[in-house]
Amino acid sequence: IIAGVLKDRLSQIDSANASGYAASYSAFKTKWNAAMQAWEAKAAALKGANVVVYHNSWSYLLNWLGMNSIASLEPKPGIPPTASHLEKVLNDVGNKQVVGILVAPFENGDAAKWLSEKTNIPTMSLPFTVGGNAQAVDLYSLFDSSISILSQGKVKGE
Repeated sequence: IIAGVLKDRLSQIDSANASGYAASYSAFKTKWNAAMQAWEAKAAALKGANVVVYHNSWSYLLNWLGMNSIASLEPKPGIPPTASHLEKVLNDVGNKQVVGILVAPFENGDAAKWLSEKTNIPTMSLPFTVGGNAQAVDLYSLFDSSISILSQGKVKGE
């Protein structure tokens, strides 16, 4: 949607190059739609999988993939985990099938490591944005990397 709006606006302000913007948009849209189909096929096994998150920053990704966030290590957004909250999360996770504990590279991993050691649930560092890990060098590789990391956890958790 954003690419289409940009194409339209650039065509308005630079009408001499409108055909070039239209061609670039068409090529992007074709590539993006193919990538979406490939990502959704690769992530199909993740549908319904449970995860614990450090922060509720993954809601759009989890919703798109049909995954469930069953607990957050933060008691409230932006509030670091406390010992009592982590014990509550440990009890809430209980014997539920959980494929991973999701953290971003900029989040403190101590609480996730603690929960992982107590439960054998793998900690997964997902790139939060382009540049979030060595593989996420553009938008396509960001999605490739995230789905690959999540899929590895699904295999381990089965």
